[in-house]
Amino acid sequence: MLSPVLITTGKRNSKGRSKNMFIDFWYGNTKNDIAYADCFFYPNNGYYSGNVYDKTGKPIGDYTERDSAIIETEFPGIFGE
Repeated sequence: MLSPVLITTGKRNSKGRSKNMFIDFWYGNTKNDIAYADCFFYPNNGYYSGNVYDKTGKPIGDYTERDSAIIETEFPGIFGE
């Protein structure tokens, strides 16, 4: 079983700690394999979730994140320009 990959975004929280995002790659892919991602907001739980895709359009993993700024850092333009 593969484990989620921790992605360090470079952003810092109010205590100066790095903000991180976990992406669960289903087939052993890496961040470099991501061509694009989708994103959905779940208001009942207050988090964003989506899938990540390779350049062929195949879904290769998923993620869940509470902070939209972290998602925008990892996937620029995901919320439109």
